[in-house]
Parts: sequence; C-alpha cells; structure tokens
Amino acid sequence: MLAGCALLLTRGSGPVTVAAPSPDPVQARRCAEVLALLPTRLAGAPRRATTPASPFTLAYDTDPPQTVRCGTDGSDLLPADTTYIVDRVVWTREAQLGKGGTTRTWSTRRAPGLELRVPDGAERDLIDAATDALLGVRR
Repeated sequence: MLAGCALLLTRGSGPVTVAAPSPDPVQARRCAEVLALLPTRLAGAPRRATTPASPFTLAYDTDPPQTVRCGTDGSDLLPADTTYIVDRVVWTREAQLGKGGTTRTWSTRRAPGLELRVPDGAERDLIDAATDALLGVRR
C-alpha cells in the first residue's frame, strides 16, 4: 500500500498550462469529436486537467506532460524540420524548441488542426492516437 502512495506522489499534480485556441464553430464541433476519440490513457498515463480550462485542450500525466490543442491553424509554427504522413494524415514537426525539451507537431491539410507537444523523441504514441482520432471524424 505504501508503494502505491509513493507512486502517486511522483506523478504530476495540478492542471497543466496549455494555451486555449479559439476555433471557428465548424472546427469547434470537429474538435469535440476528435478529443472524445483520443484515449483516456496514453502509454499508461491518465489524462490531466488543463488551465485555463478549455474544451479544446487536453494533457496526459507523462513527464513532461504531453498536450493537445485542437482548432489551431499552425500559423505560429516555426520552420519545420520534418514533414511525414501517417495513414493519410500529414504531420509537420517544428524545428527543436530546445535540446532535450519538447517538440511541437501539427496536423496539416486536415480539419480540425491539432497541435501536439511531446518530449523530444516520444511522439509516436500521441501521433498514432491523434491520427486515429482525426480519421474517425467525418470531414
């Protein structure tokens, strides 16, 4: 029982700060559908609350937290260092934000736009889940 308590103490606490996007009404409806299709756990980590509270953001209790913003257009994307396609969804990864930090990745050419922030090198689980969610929503 004590080991379980220690594990809980090492997890993140409190909401994760994620800038809330302001999608148009069509994107907002699609965002609700996409976010509902994302898993409640990612690589074993549960979801975590975000601040400010928004129906267009979510976070996972990983270290550091992995976050999703829905309804973004990628207009603040820095130069891309990689563009790749996963099951017909085009993803663009921003040049590294910091060595050993996090990477922003956007879905491009598909609505709604998603921005993912993940630890460098750990994109696979969230991109796979986000791709499945985007493909599950009617255009």
